[in-house]
Amino acid sequence: TRRSSDLQPLMENNCQFEYPQWLIITTTILKQCDCIFMLKNWEFSKGAKKEYALAKRLGMKIYYQDDVK
Repeated sequence: TRRSSDLQPLMENNCQFEYPQWLIITTTILKQCDCIFMLKNWEFSKGAKKEYALAKRLGMKIYYQDDVK
């Protein structure tokens, strides 16, 4: 299982990727995860909607920030 911390080296090196490149990176990592955590208002993010669709297609467990108390 991968975590968002796996992206840390990319962020620390100030990698300048365009949106399509980031989408490839995040979906590649997502494919190796067991679940996804959707932040509040994710429905308004083009990238988050694509990640959600991929998670659904892969049958992943989906958690929502709105459900966390």
